[in-house]
Amino acid sequence: MQKEKKFDIISFYKFIILDDLEKHQLAIKKFLIDKDLKGTLILSPEGLNGTVSGVEGFVKKFNQFLFKNFSFDSLMTQAIYQALVIFHLTNLGLK
Repeated sequence: MQKEKKFDIISFYKFIILDDLEKHQLAIKKFLIDKDLKGTLILSPEGLNGTVSGVEGFVKKFNQFLFKNFSFDSLMTQAIYQALVIFHLTNLGLK
């Protein structure tokens, strides 16, 4: 019997002034695709907001990526541990 994959889901937001949204969009999109993460993330001049799912354990690397690329050290998050795939697509929007 094949072991069932487990997935984590993280919902997050951060109010932070963002410039050059298109540059951030490209970096985040590459990270999401490279790590096979699914969900929705919105970038705006006032900050970022999203819900993303990936294989169990991705949350730490995702947070490290955001902290490094956006120069902040905290993020309002809610992590959920789930056994099923919740999202089937990756969406990244600019507001």
